[in-house]
Amino acid sequence: MYLCFNVNDPEWVQKKCIEVISGKDNDDVKGIAITGLGHVARIHGSIDRERVMPVLLACMKDVNLSGRAQDARDDIDISVK
Repeated sequence: MYLCFNVNDPEWVQKKCIEVISGKDNDDVKGIAITGLGHVARIHGSIDRERVMPVLLACMKDVNLSGRAQDARDDIDISVK
């Protein structure tokens, strides 16, 4: 979360969030990274959909991550034009 709010490099933050989501961390840590993607979209008004959306779609298939993934997708849909 610190990165989302304090690093003014949305591409780099997205990359780090995706690394966490794709890694071996537990679902709580992955959930925070998913939420971070939504924050990046809201704060910066942009996101790399080609990189982020496949990750979120995969997370939506996981019962433990689907709620956060849907929230992040909603943030992206609302914030990114």
